[in-house]
Amino acid sequence: MSLPPPEAPPEEVLPHAPPLPDGRDPVVVAFFGTLGGILVGSAVAAVVLFAVAVLRSGFFPSLDAAAVAPAADATASRAALLAFAVLVAGSLGAMLFGGLTSWLLLEHVGTIGRRGSLALVAALGSVIAMAIAVPVNEFLGQGGLLGLAALAALLAWRAIEAARRLPAPGAPTPS
Repeated sequence: MSLPPPEAPPEEVLPHAPPLPDGRDPVVVAFFGTLGGILVGSAVAAVVLFAVAVLRSGFFPSLDAAAVAPAADATASRAALLAFAVLVAGSLGAMLFGGLTSWLLLEHVGTIGRRGSLALVAALGSVIAMAIAVPVNEFLGQGGLLGLAALAALLAWRAIEAARRLPAPGAPTPS
């Protein structure tokens, strides 16, 4: 018993999606739209962690350990509760802003399922960015968090602009 000869492989295993009506490549739009959402969520997460750090220790506290006196118990517990509330609400807000940014940038990409799944990836990427911001706070302090927020906001702006303006390969560029 002999096996039939193998069939020739198809020309294109994964066909490239057709360009969007305005000439943009949907894969590039999806990539930069998701990246923009992750970076917006990262910027929000860094600002939230900065706010929590300020609530816990004051605005750019002194590095001298003797200068930082423990607060009264009632005041400390209220500040800790407020910091916790800001952390929880801010974490959810970072996820919301990241996912919503991606959702809005991906309005012309494929189906609602693709759009929603990429927005979910951006929302969860914001949580990962918050996990990255914690060591930045530990090693660089509040200034490092502000720098991280500024860097994430700048990169988010660039990714959003790329998602909105990049044409498909070979398409004429708008003048």
